[in-house]
Amino acid sequence: MATPSVELKVDISGIPHSFLYIVNPDGSKSAYGFAPAQSGQLIGDGKIQDDIEHELESIV
Repeated sequence: MATPSVELKVDISGIPHSFLYIVNPDGSKSAYGFAPAQSGQLIGDGKIQDDIEHELESIV
């Protein structure tokens, strides 16, 4: 039985942020990032969001 692969990507353009990219054995992909619950609010609650379409500019 194959297992998914997980990659951590960090985008350092603007405010640094991280994403988990998951590739399932069937080739399907998903990506999740942590973001402010209210857009633009850097202090306060956060949420996990689907980020498969997120464009990455500067990857570390």
